[in-house]
Amino acid sequence: MKQHDADLTTGGMQATARRLLLPWLLLLIPLALIDMQYPRLPAQLPVLRDWAGSVQVWAPKTFLTAFRVPFMGMLMAAMVSLLWWQARQDPNAARRDASAAFWFVLLCAAALKSFCEGLEFVIGLSGPAYSNVARWCWLGTLVAIGGGLALAALPGWRWLHSAKPAIRPLPPGTKLGLLMLVALYAGLAFAPRFLA
Repeated sequence: MKQHDADLTTGGMQATARRLLLPWLLLLIPLALIDMQYPRLPAQLPVLRDWAGSVQVWAPKTFLTAFRVPFMGMLMAAMVSLLWWQARQDPNAARRDASAAFWFVLLCAAALKSFCEGLEFVIGLSGPAYSNVARWCWLGTLVAIGGGLALAALPGWRWLHSAKPAIRPLPPGTKLGLLMLVALYAGLAFAPRFLA
């Protein structure tokens, strides 16, 4: 049985679900932490930071400002998961394995980045005594981004050189799903400009 056919069997779906479980659990932890801390969060929340970690924009505490970053992480992970699933359907084994590995590494990096951002958000608002821990979380965010891109480079290189064409056209449903996810992500990303 071919891999892309095996993915559609009950056993294949269970293996796929297990593979995606850890990154998605990692994405849920910041939501739980922020939910537990929500009553204790200050009236003004940081919604935009620069690359040095300094707050550039503050906004009043609302559901959107508190949960914005974890929701953005989940949207990014949903986009990457959709592309990973699409890669698993490729009948060319070399291209399928390399592209699926590429998207899975990016999914794990997105989950780790979101986890670190959520921890930094909650810990950073816990007071000056925790500023060093928040800085380590901020550093973890940068390492997740850089490390994820670096780790994805090898399967990405194999994917691009596996077979021509390296990138297959996406089905219309996948394109529509990605477009909706990108629109939601952009809305959350640019919302702080209008909340301040």
